[in-house]
Amino acid sequence: MGVGSWELGVGSWELGVGSWELGVGSWELGVGSWELGVRSWELGVRS
Repeated sequence: MGVGSWELGVGSWELGVGSWELGVGSWELGVGSWELGVRSWELGVRS
């Protein structure tokens, strides 16, 4: 299940990239979402 969470994190990253196309301001939000994805991945590894 930990690995599955990592896949979800990657999917969110793709959405962040799409938001970047809409505007630079949105890009900052995309980066924040990416960080959350990485944190979830770390939890998956620990589990």
